[in-house]
Amino acid sequence: MTRQRVPWLRLALEGVVVVASILLAFGIDAWWDGRQAIGSEQELLVGLREEMAANLENLRADLDSLELNRDRLNRFVSSDPARFGESLGDSAWQSVVRPLYRDFSPKLSYGFLDATVAAGKLELIRDVELRAALAGLKRLQDEADGPRGPGMRLADLSAEAGPLVGGQRAVQVGWVEGGPRRSISAVDLRALRSDDRIVALAASRGMLTLGYINTLRRLEAELVRIQALMEGQ
Repeated sequence: MTRQRVPWLRLALEGVVVVASILLAFGIDAWWDGRQAIGSEQELLVGLREEMAANLENLRADLDSLELNRDRLNRFVSSDPARFGESLGDSAWQSVVRPLYRDFSPKLSYGFLDATVAAGKLELIRDVELRAALAGLKRLQDEADGPRGPGMRLADLSAEAGPLVGGQRAVQVGWVEGGPRRSISAVDLRALRSDDRIVALAASRGMLTLGYINTLRRLEAELVRIQALMEGQ
């Protein structure tokens, strides 16, 4: 009986081909998964960029309004009661009455970011610094919403200011007859400035507004930083 020789070389080559085919298949799968992940990340970044840009635009507009409101409150508190209102004319509603009760609260939207976090897709972002910044953004927003205690928010002071400012006859007539753009006489403005309760309210609003502005500036800086990180992706 003739012993058959085992074709070791051919078997080895076939084994190498099989292993190489398997590794190639795994490599293709990994490459494809990577491509899909990058595509998903880019789609995610597009939505986040749009949301952050809109938030930054709205926040800056509200900050301008808050700065203006605070300046008007400061002028009201620091003015001479005996001479107050002589040069205001038709701007009295905007420069005196409105700042006493107007509430400014930026309406920012985090719907896309919230949905991203809820779906567990934040991990698709490869940049660790950007991912951490996005995860911590809502904490800054919560700080910007201000203290939760009674009387510690601008909205509380706005509610308190309504009855005080509305108790002034000139303000009542202004709303009934001509709306908030009606002019108020210097005599009526001096009456507003001479009411210690209204002055104290204006001073409190000015102080809270400054703290609110400083908090919103930190939020603004973080939004700018996040935008820069996203542009680098």
